[in-house]
Order: sequence, then C-alpha cells, then structure tokens
Amino acid sequence: MADNLFSRFIYKHQHGVRRSLKVVSFFVSLLSLGMLAIYYGFPQNESTDKLFVSAFEWIFSFYVISFSLRLIFNLQRIEFIKHNWIEGILMVLLIYDVVSLFFFGVPILQNTFEGLGVENFTPVYILFIQIYLLFFVGIDAVKLSSYITRFKIKTPAVFGL
Repeated sequence: MADNLFSRFIYKHQHGVRRSLKVVSFFVSLLSLGMLAIYYGFPQNESTDKLFVSAFEWIFSFYVISFSLRLIFNLQRIEFIKHNWIEGILMVLLIYDVVSLFFFGVPILQNTFEGLGVENFTPVYILFIQIYLLFFVGIDAVKLSSYITRFKIKTPAVFGL
C-alpha cells in the first residue's frame, strides 16, 4: 500500500520536479562557469582558494541532490541508471570522497595525491574539482542541447534573435 502511494506521489509530481531541476541546474552551471572564469581571471591567495573550494562543494552538493531527486522521481529507475551511468559513476566517486572526509577527516583524494608525492595538495585538488565540475556542466550542456533541438526555429527567426 505504501509503495503504491509513493508511486502515485512520484507520478503526480515528477514533471514539476524535473522542470524545476532543469532551471536551477542551468543557473548553477552558469554560476560554475562564472566562478571558474573568476578563479583563472584574477590572482588568488590561500583564503580565496578556500572560498572557491567551499563554493564548489556547495555546487557539488546541488548536483548530488539533483541526481538523487531525478532518480527518486523516475518510475523506471533501472533505465534511468543505464541512461545516466557516467553521471552515476561521478556521483559515487563524489559521495565516496565526502564520506571519507566525514569519517576520516581527510578526503580520499588527498591521500591519493600525497601517496603520489604531490606536496602542495590544494592547487591540485582545486584543479581536480574544476575538471570534475566541468564534467557536470558538460553533462548539463548536452542535456540542454537535446531540449533546444526540439524547438523548430526557422533560419530567419534565428537571425532575429
């Protein structure tokens, strides 16, 4: 009975949740690109590096929540995972890093980089985070481009924009 109620709730609200996530995800992706431009466009010091890492962590938390909600609000979860397997692998790695930070006080990536002989970990970690973030922004861009192609815009209309 409870499973039936949950399925009905999901079916009733899935379109609104997905639409909201698409809009918010678009703005988060723009924010991410803007932050990357600011990070590389202006000189940074240790305090701004920590600020950027914190901001990127919030952005990653949005992507984890977004992926989780899309998985929950999908009636065909196996097909969803098959279709979004790359994003799922990135989420598992991200969650693994966060859990290791919570339980051990150090992200697992830091131990990995230190084991490889990297002495100044923060710039390498920020670079790794930014590459990871670009994967998510790229995934959003591909999804957005698939929605844009659904609009039938004729050539004169494009020039009018």
